[in-house]
Amino acid sequence: MRDSGELTNGMGKNKKPPLTGGGKEVSQMMYPFLTLEDQTEIVHSEMMDNGSVKVYVEKPDEKDFFHNAVCWLPGYKWEDIQGFTKAEIANYEEIIRSMVHLIMEFSQKGGLEGASNF
Repeated sequence: MRDSGELTNGMGKNKKPPLTGGGKEVSQMMYPFLTLEDQTEIVHSEMMDNGSVKVYVEKPDEKDFFHNAVCWLPGYKWEDIQGFTKAEIANYEEIIRSMVHLIMEFSQKGGLEGASNF
């Protein structure tokens, strides 16, 4: 850990656990949702059969290349947190909570493009 506020999942920088979707390994299409001023990208998966949606947050970092984290909706369960501080995760959760209705809708319609009929 670089500082006392940094979160990690203990997997190491090059190891990524499989996408589990609540216990089973799955492969999901991810859809772009939001790019923040600091180039943080927020993307989401299709809604899974159990009603859950994976939200992936990724931010470029000069030293570590990328910081990233996964938030599972609708329960706001965070996992696979790499490089973000607790304060950053709290900020991202606030953003996700403010737009959860859109994320859940878009996850059932093929992302923003599918929902807007482009």
